[in-house]
Amino acid sequence: MSHDDDPFGSLGLRSIELEHKSIFDCCFSSCNTGLSDYTFANSFIWRDSIHLRWRMIHDCLCVFANGDGGLTMLFPPLGRGDCLAALDESLEICEAYNRRAGLACWTRVEYAGEDFVRRLGPAFGVEPMSGDYVYPTARMIDLAGGDLASKRQAKNRFARRYQARTEPYRPEHRQGCMELLQTWQEQTEASASRRSSVWLKRSKEIAATAEVLANYRQLGLSGMVLLADDKLAGFTFGEMLAEDTCSILVEKTDRQYAGSAQYIFSEFCRQYWAHTAWCNVGDDWDVPSLAWTKQSYRPACRIPKYIFRPPAAVQTVADQESSSVATL
Repeated sequence: MSHDDDPFGSLGLRSIELEHKSIFDCCFSSCNTGLSDYTFANSFIWRDSIHLRWRMIHDCLCVFANGDGGLTMLFPPLGRGDCLAALDESLEICEAYNRRAGLACWTRVEYAGEDFVRRLGPAFGVEPMSGDYVYPTARMIDLAGGDLASKRQAKNRFARRYQARTEPYRPEHRQGCMELLQTWQEQTEASASRRSSVWLKRSKEIAATAEVLANYRQLGLSGMVLLADDKLAGFTFGEMLAEDTCSILVEKTDRQYAGSAQYIFSEFCRQYWAHTAWCNVGDDWDVPSLAWTKQSYRPACRIPKYIFRPPAAVQTVADQESSSVATL
């Protein structure tokens, strides 16, 4: 492939392939943020949707995203090398690319944990992102207590209305799950105008979920399907995030089966993750309906994460905002 076909090749940036899993795993093992974003599976499934590339710099894993036109870092440099030196060089790569594209304000690092943000100097601009929702796994299994009564009742109604059963996800389930994914997309699009930010996020999520269905085994994911009267009603996938924490990477259900979402989430926790203390379900993308749903399960905590920008990009954003105010 020439640099014209892949303009990031001239920057030494590579596509993410399954064969790179051991490298990513080694670098991720050096950090302890608790964030669901810091896994190879999460990076791999989004690699095409947001145009991810990577490079080792100062013995640190540096992952870059080009999903919105500019070049950004998906998360801070990770590894046992010099992370701050790797950050400086990575930001220079982003800045050079973005200036050529007329997008200097795009230079930033996303999905940064608190530990890394504390290491930055005061000139960096820091803003919060939506944090991960974390629940006690046992509570998600039992759904006990008045604050989870509606979840428990929805799960029980589903079990009474349908002959519910689950199966481990297998390759023969893939076609049915792809069809359900299409149904889910149609159902969610009904509540989001086309080309809205929510619609665009969901469209990218569809592609990422398809990657899970095709590559779950190589990614080390556990998957389960839910059937209602022998008809596919949902599927879900997860992985271990830490010794005491699981991460639910994907959950999709057919909305015509009321209670299927509550049933599959609780059963997945019971059958696959009962040995864990905590269940991380990721953030809410600042999508109001998703935020409401995740908050309704009463998280024990939220794990903060941040976007930060280098001083030059902070100044560029400030200049643009001042110019906008002056023209009002």
